[in-house]
Amino acid sequence: MITAFQNRISRPVSINFLIYFRVVAGIFFSLEILNDWVIGDIQEYISPQFNFTFLWTPWLEPWPPAFIYLQYVVMILAGLMVALGFYYRISVIILFFAYTSWFLMEKTEYVNHTYLYCLVIFWLIFLPANRYLSMDVKLGRVNPLQQVPAWVYYLLVFHMAIVYFFGGIAKINPDWLSASPMRFLGPSKANVPVVGYLLNLPWSPYILSYGGLLFDLLIVPVLLVKRLRSYGFAVACFFHLSNVMIFGLATFPWFSILMTTLFFGPSFPGKLPYINQLFQHKGHTQWELKPKVKSKALNFIAVYIVFHLVIPWRHLLYPGPASWTEEGHDFSWHMMLR
Repeated sequence: MITAFQNRISRPVSINFLIYFRVVAGIFFSLEILNDWVIGDIQEYISPQFNFTFLWTPWLEPWPPAFIYLQYVVMILAGLMVALGFYYRISVIILFFAYTSWFLMEKTEYVNHTYLYCLVIFWLIFLPANRYLSMDVKLGRVNPLQQVPAWVYYLLVFHMAIVYFFGGIAKINPDWLSASPMRFLGPSKANVPVVGYLLNLPWSPYILSYGGLLFDLLIVPVLLVKRLRSYGFAVACFFHLSNVMIFGLATFPWFSILMTTLFFGPSFPGKLPYINQLFQHKGHTQWELKPKVKSKALNFIAVYIVFHLVIPWRHLLYPGPASWTEEGHDFSWHMMLR
């Protein structure tokens, strides 16, 4: 059974999804930092009244202001270089360390989607995302490929699946089920055209609360069923675009739509209008797959997956609700609960 599983995740699949993901995600990584700079959140790193560090990284605090500005510039440029596939391996390593250190410098700036970006960027270090439609290929630094092992595809899909699933699990709590967060939200949005009126209708908090709960819990099973996938994707787009109108949330709703499109399969970007001609792979080499994933690599991936399936439950070990005590709230996909 183990051998059959190894063979399945080692089978070759189209590289299209990975190239599409590299380009769009790299742009989003840069836009996220640029947005943080423009709206002024950079001040939390430059001139905070007090700096709150994470328990396990008390030594990691914001640098002097000049270096913070430099770090922002580096992250923006590194994200664009990843999108272009230009000196990709160096660029993505720089992006990972710059992004992750920025994320861990200030605990009060924690947001789930930045955590997700750090995880995805980590894996991009090891993936051959520059082996097609990249500056590295154009400059002859790497040979183009048309296939990658299937585990690459499954790994990216896994990240979006846990965001949806645990986002739904976290909503099964008394506050959310009584629509408290949504009821408190309405008055704060009263002056927003159309949205403010809709949010303050008597039944709106309950529609939003239970609709969000059901969406998070059911969207992954729906997307896994081929004949339901298009309908599920349409609902997902509506959900994420609604979040844009109500919350903003920077690049996260758009990145979520990007991740959700991956459920259409590894080769789907080659079927998209206007860009399908880019994914023809004429004269490109096949991925030289070994019979199965190496045991050490498989063990690492297995431990990584188990870790991210267990950590979101750790709040059950602490007394009191996580939304009030904060214990176990972060790194668990507890989103928009307060």
